[in-house]
Amino acid sequence: MHLSHRLRSAFLYALACLGIFMIVLSGFALFWVSDGGSLWQAFLLIGALLILTAAFGTLSGWILAGKVLAPLNDMITIVEKTSSRNLSEKFPAASGNDEIARLSRAFNEMLDRFEQALSQARQFSDDASHELRTPLAIMRAELENSLAGNASAQKLRRIVASTLDEVIRMSEIVESLLILSRIDRGTIELPREQVKLDEMIYSLYQETIILAAQRLITVVLRGAANVTVYGDPLQLRQLFLNLIDNAIKYNHEHGKIYLSLERGDGFAIVTVQDTGVGIAEEDLHRVFDRFYRGEIGRSRDPQGIGLGLSIARWIAEAHGGKIEVSSEPGKGTTFKVFLPVEARISP
Repeated sequence: MHLSHRLRSAFLYALACLGIFMIVLSGFALFWVSDGGSLWQAFLLIGALLILTAAFGTLSGWILAGKVLAPLNDMITIVEKTSSRNLSEKFPAASGNDEIARLSRAFNEMLDRFEQALSQARQFSDDASHELRTPLAIMRAELENSLAGNASAQKLRRIVASTLDEVIRMSEIVESLLILSRIDRGTIELPREQVKLDEMIYSLYQETIILAAQRLITVVLRGAANVTVYGDPLQLRQLFLNLIDNAIKYNHEHGKIYLSLERGDGFAIVTVQDTGVGIAEEDLHRVFDRFYRGEIGRSRDPQGIGLGLSIARWIAEAHGGKIEVSSEPGKGTTFKVFLPVEARISP
């Protein structure tokens, strides 16, 4: 029974008892007067009984209210103890369906969501600090080395080049962090326009040939259907570049990358496939997590930061699409991006 129903029932019960008691008192007063008693004595007796009744009603109401509101008082105590450092204390499990039980379950669920969000924020801060600490440590060591003794011009050029590499890496980390921060705040506005994906994929194919040539990787364009989508061309380009960058980083020398664009079931389907190291099955569900690279990723690309796929997934979902991944360790990985064809997704 709901709390409001219980209070209403208790109130009606009290009114019924008071009504019955008043009827009894009225009958007793009439009997007293008809039996020869004085009227003022009857009124005096009725007044005394009414005072006793009021006192009894007050006491009963106080006890009833205490029983009904005791769970609320317990909730207030728990809420007062709740802080960002103490989210483990929850309301006792409630099996009923009244307002207090529903409030208890809703509050526990809210605490669980808050605890999860806080844990993610702390992990994000820890990972960001770790990623920024490495290039800073390298830059400091290089600069200290340049100040120690008489360094040759060649050595100084090497130190400057190494420091520049770390500055570029830090810039990429900070830029990615800013993008993710804007994503979390919901402040990124995507301009919407018609995008000819076949032209974009062919342009990326030409660029990928140049990028992959440094590692002797062959790039194959299996096909580019004439498909137009509605979205932000800059963000879509970044999405595909992130996937291509992964395909190059985690590929073998003399490996291959296959690109393709198809149309099916109302979607443009862009596939980026490589013949690289692959992803372990237990890692597949985490490849889009922020800063997650897995053991193979850390050993193959110590300079990676593990944010590209997270950003890529957001871009796909912001355009009403999705990304699917399949992989086999030692044989390669395939990413498929599904984007609705010419669908105008509300920002």
